[in-house]
Amino acid sequence: MTEQQNNPKEQPTPENGSQPLPPDDVPAVAAKPDLAPASSVAVERERLDPANQALADALRISFMILKLVIIFVVGLFIAGGFYQVEQNQRAVELLFGRVQGAGREAIAEPGWHWVWPYVGEVILIPSPKAVQTLDVDSFWYYMTEKEKTLGKVTRVEKTLQIVRDGYSLTSTRRADRALLIDDSDGGGLDRGERELSVTDYNLVHTKWRIEYYVTDPITFVGNLWDGRKQSWFIVDRLLRSVLSDAVINVSAHRDIDWILWQNTNQFTNDVEVLMTARLEALDVGLTAELILIDKSIPHQVRSVFNKATSARSMKNAMLETAGAKASEIINKAKAQEKIIIANANAYRKIIVNAAQADAAYIDEVLGKIKSKTWERFPDNVPDCKAKQKQAFSDLLNETVDQLYQEMLREVMAGADETIVMPATAGKPKEVRVQISRDPKIERKKRQK
Repeated sequence: MTEQQNNPKEQPTPENGSQPLPPDDVPAVAAKPDLAPASSVAVERERLDPANQALADALRISFMILKLVIIFVVGLFIAGGFYQVEQNQRAVELLFGRVQGAGREAIAEPGWHWVWPYVGEVILIPSPKAVQTLDVDSFWYYMTEKEKTLGKVTRVEKTLQIVRDGYSLTSTRRADRALLIDDSDGGGLDRGERELSVTDYNLVHTKWRIEYYVTDPITFVGNLWDGRKQSWFIVDRLLRSVLSDAVINVSAHRDIDWILWQNTNQFTNDVEVLMTARLEALDVGLTAELILIDKSIPHQVRSVFNKATSARSMKNAMLETAGAKASEIINKAKAQEKIIIANANAYRKIIVNAAQADAAYIDEVLGKIKSKTWERFPDNVPDCKAKQKQAFSDLLNETVDQLYQEMLREVMAGADETIVMPATAGKPKEVRVQISRDPKIERKKRQK
């Protein structure tokens, strides 16, 4: 060792402000950085130069702003998924174009809900209880806006404007029957009859109102509704098309009298049934009900139809009057019938009782005659049978004569006038009697 190494006291100490020097035989070691964390921002600022300090402050502020922006964007993303369903609405949620859930679970009820933003979609549809109304005037004659406001036509064209006037074609009973005739060979009807049967049609104007509602929201969304404003136009166009098809089909097989006067309600029901069947076949999740607002004949022939209507009304009135009169006569006849039957039954009872009483009286009289006969000629008397028979005959004649006299006295007592025929000793004698004369007049003459 050198003298310097053996004498450490001569080495510099920290007291003089310098670092201690390593020995000569020890390699120099670089000073280790101070790894202890800064105790405060002030110490850090003292150790950093102004440029580094400004950079650190800028980065710290940027990171704070970035955090706030991220939190705000995430909040907007989450808030963008909330939506509200009103009381008159229902909602169906789609995720990547597919309906979420099945059955009633796929239908969102009124209230607040959440769906994945951007990748999810919400389709709001009317509630099944919300009835939608659509007026259809495609079968009505043309009316200007002013005429629609007034509710009547102010100017009538001489002929029907086929391009702009709406109407439906109706058959007659003869034409309707012709549709059922198999005349493919042309031999059943002659040419005139075939032309008349095929071309004898009428025109009628009708105005309709469709009240419809959604019965199957999933089917409605999948096949018809897309949640945009033009969806209503699609729904209206579909309903108009289905109604037109039903009206044309039903009208073509019905008589105009049947449609306008005889059975209008049945006509409406037939159209509604056909329209409902068509909507079920299309499977669009809608149910519709029909109201026939108005019906009319073409204006150009209204005067003729009014005459026919007046005649029909008179006919119906006469038929009603005749029916009422017939009912009155029938009711009176039935009442008289009951009275006659009751009187006949009463008279029958009287006759039967009288006959029974007479029979009993005759039996009593015959019993008395037999008793008297047996008293006069008992069985032990010689030749009793012949004597009993003769005695019975004599007593019977006497009894009959007696009864005749009694009856004659009763009749004579009740007669107003009595005429006695004198005996003629077998000679013919002419007697004239005035029939149906008033006996009271004769009595008055006698009293005078």
